[in-house]
Amino acid sequence: MDWCYLEFKGGKFEYDLRAMYEIGKWPGRFIDYVRENVGMPSEDGFGVFSREEDLGANRVHRLYFTPQAAAWGAEFGAQPCDKPALSKNLLLTTGTQSAWRMHYPER
Repeated sequence: MDWCYLEFKGGKFEYDLRAMYEIGKWPGRFIDYVRENVGMPSEDGFGVFSREEDLGANRVHRLYFTPQAAAWGAEFGAQPCDKPALSKNLLLTTGTQSAWRMHYPER
């Protein structure tokens, strides 16, 4: 499986707050994932990146699951997508630091 993403509507104050709340849940979900799987993911590059995307009149907040984390993202309804372009506002929300090295070595 390739990259996949979840999207949260933004652009209005209440939508942005809801999106930040949803994105803020992922570090805890990762801890639960580690507990359920008795340790850190063994796959190099396992990670979830986030970014605010400006789509003209609409702003959205997206979580991008690396190919190593795509099956986990699919459990929450993540949809297939291309690898997100590297930018200054792309953040590693949760996962292993190897996600940066593997997927964005030019960083």
